[in-house]
Amino acid sequence: MIDYNAKEVFIGDKRVNLAPSAYKLLCELVSSQGKLLSEQMLVKTLYGMDESAQPDRHVHEYLRVHISHLRRALEADPDNPEMILGEPGAGYKFVG
Repeated sequence: MIDYNAKEVFIGDKRVNLAPSAYKLLCELVSSQGKLLSEQMLVKTLYGMDESAQPDRHVHEYLRVHISHLRRALEADPDNPEMILGEPGAGYKFVG
């Protein structure tokens, strides 16, 4: 559960500590629950890039690191995620 006013995330009654960038990424994924969001779109959201910007491959690696951190914080088994799913080369989606 996300408390948008307090900018906090809870699993049950346990507060999950997330970096501001991870929180922003999670909010973007949750707001489009069930829809695949492209890596390009998530990178632009995360780093505040405009639509004409073309991020380099390192920025996409940083996105993958953020996704990994989110999975470790939220998933019971981060190696077999059930909430944040990825499609290689395409993007990620939150399925709750």
